[in-house]
Formats: sequence, C-alpha cells, structure tokens
Amino acid sequence: AIFRVDGTFSTATPAITIEGGTTATFPTFEIGGFSIRSDGGSFGDCTTGLQVGNAGVAKPISAGFNQRVIKGVFVADFSTGIEVVHARLVRFDNCSVWNNNLGVTNTCLRIEQNATGAGGIHNTGDLVFDKCQFVTSTSAGNKCLYVASLGGPYNIGNGNGSISGIKFRSCDFYAGDKSIHLYATAASWLTDVWFVDGCQVDQEVNNAIFIESENLSTLVADIHLDGMFINKALSQAVALTSTGTGGGGAIALRAGGDVVVKPTGSIVARGGDGVLITSNNPTNDTV
Repeated sequence: AIFRVDGTFSTATPAITIEGGTTATFPTFEIGGFSIRSDGGSFGDCTTGLQVGNAGVAKPISAGFNQRVIKGVFVADFSTGIEVVHARLVRFDNCSVWNNNLGVTNTCLRIEQNATGAGGIHNTGDLVFDKCQFVTSTSAGNKCLYVASLGGPYNIGNGNGSISGIKFRSCDFYAGDKSIHLYATAASWLTDVWFVDGCQVDQEVNNAIFIESENLSTLVADIHLDGMFINKALSQAVALTSTGTGGGGAIALRAGGDVVVKPTGSIVARGGDGVLITSNNPTNDTV
C-alpha cells in the first residue's frame, strides 16, 4: 500500500500518527508493509510522514509487556520522515527514510522528548532499529538522525526529562550535514544509546556524529560506538561539544572495538567540564 500526500494537505499534522489513548494505555501493535510518500516533495502543511507517540503528554505509548513492531515501512520526501516522541518499547525492522532528493531542510528520523505540560509521560526510550536506512543530502541542516532531549530537569523518580535505551543495529546513515546529531539541554538526560553490529555513516558527510550537551546539569552519557564505520567526514568524524549558560553539560562516549574512520575526519572534544572518551580505539585517525 502507498499513502501519498500532496500539496493540498492543509493541517499541520503528520500524515500517519500512532498514539496511545490515555496515560494508562499500553497499546500493543504490529504494522508494516506500506510506504508514505509526498508528491514530488510537495506535502502542503504536513509536518511528518509517520509519527509514533504524541508530542504532548496526554497520549503516550508507554511501557508494556512486549515491544510494538513497525516493519518494512518506507517514507520519502518529508521535512521529518519518522518521528518518535514520548513512546517506549517500539522496534523498527527494515524501515527506511529517503530524503536525498528533497529540496528543503530535512531530518530522516527524529527521536524527541520535550517534557512540557503537567503530568503524563515526559520520556522516550527502549527503542530498537534493526537494519534500517536513512538517506539525505549534505545540504546545511540536513540530518539522518536527530535525537533531541529538550525538556528537563531529569526526574530520577519517574524518568521524566530523559531519552534512554536506543539501539541501532546494522543501520546505514547516508550523507547529511550532521548525519547523526545527539542533543540534550535544560538539565535533561540523554543516555544509553548504542550503534552496533556494523552500523555505518556512508557517503560523504560534513559531520558524521555530532554530540552536544548544553547548559549546566545536562547529561549525555553512555553513547556507545561499537565497530562502527565512518566513510568520509569533511569536518569532524565524531565531535563532542559541551556548551551553554552556567557551564556545559557532561558527555561520556564509549567506543568499543574499532571505530574505523577513513579517509578523512577527526575525533574531537571541545567545551566545558565533563567531556570523557573511554575505551577508544579509532583506526586511521587520531583523538
């Protein structure tokens, strides 16, 4: 099946949304085998191809007893291809977003928590992406993956104000300005993110992996690059940046096995206190 969106789409909503009913709802589902496409890059007021979860907090997809599954879904030519927000325990199998011919600034996959409003669920996590592809161009602002922990502070009692437990296995990220951009602010947490089983940033990119922790008490930690391949970065292969009012937030990166970077690009860390790289063994580059 093909769901096609054209320039007559007149509401600022995703083309397809999967969300919960109330804060007590734990929906279980398995869907797949369809595509969502704009009409030659013309999508009217449509904001996203596929949204999983709700940007507010009243209709989250929250914890359950097993993973929800989205399989074999293809999304093309939206400013945001797939967005996952305030959702947990979802697995994406063999899904892809292709925005390489789209003429506007775009993000293939956006994972977010914004922690706004009273009550409800203010966290996103326990997500798995198996054998997925994300394709864009190197134009300014374009991203294959944007993980954004925007609202805080982190609540240690209920996990609100955080993104955690994101696993990418055998995924391909093609091109992009910042191909993979991990960002946290407002004293929130972004932790436990894994790139394993042959993930790669392929084709030429400006910044392959850009990790940013902004403002005091923000934490970006346990970012794991395990056996990852980065083809060519015109600027930085892996950049860790700690900035913001009152001092930069902390960053902890762990690279297990070999992180192969060729033929250009560097691994750099800049900014405030708490920038840490451990167990790092890059090939064809320097720290």
